[in-house]
Amino acid sequence: MNIIDFFQAEQKRLHNWMRTSVNDLTPSEWHYVGQGKNNSIAFLVWHCVRTEDNILRYILQGRPPIWNESNWHERLALPPRVQGTGMAHEEARKIHIADVGLFMQYVEEVWREFEEYWPVLRMAVPSSPHER
Repeated sequence: MNIIDFFQAEQKRLHNWMRTSVNDLTPSEWHYVGQGKNNSIAFLVWHCVRTEDNILRYILQGRPPIWNESNWHERLALPPRVQGTGMAHEEARKIHIADVGLFMQYVEEVWREFEEYWPVLRMAVPSSPHER
């Protein structure tokens, strides 16, 4: 197994874990923040998927993220550029996903495209001497 195969397996595991973890949450559970400096599940999932989208599209392919290309920010009434990295705690707590079902359509689109991109990544990384 090379690093790309390992990363693909772990990314798929993470997607399945995340999907299962949020599947039956209520909107109030999605947005619960409690006391202290924790963030909501909504923010954490949004941040993870936005980051994955930016890496997949902008960094690896030089294309606009799905978030912008398909106007998900407008459809979900969320910021067009930020993804949560470096966001002030107060600002992160304001992230609210009004339509979780619609948001999950975006999530699944990013994850599907990422999984479809694996063959390109596999071809771009030379095999290690241990695999020959």
